[in-house]
Amino acid sequence: MKDPSPDDLLPIGDEHWDSQNNGLKHSPGSSPPDAMAAAMPLSTSTDVRVGCFARLAQVTNLLGRTMRNLYEPTPDMAYNQEEATQLKRTLEAYSTLLPVEATASDCRYYCAPISICLQ
Repeated sequence: MKDPSPDDLLPIGDEHWDSQNNGLKHSPGSSPPDAMAAAMPLSTSTDVRVGCFARLAQVTNLLGRTMRNLYEPTPDMAYNQEEATQLKRTLEAYSTLLPVEATASDCRYYCAPISICLQ
């Protein structure tokens, strides 16, 4: 299965999802409400606040890339090592960020992304 593109959109923020499901629906063919415009790309930096489901999507993508690096390496060993180092640094950044974000909102929603980072 193909990995998602860095430009693929993350799930919209939780507050936007909640407001969309509370009456901000739009009819087919019309412009989506502002809540839908809040979708960010998968490559969104950790310094940009997104919802917990979006964070789960980001760290799950990193997990998939890590698994591919381990079990389907490229013939270029230097590239594989460089990618592994970058993935490790990125997961460490998320493992620092996610507990902070969890304390700023309902922490039970951050258990899955935190556990993925710590594995």
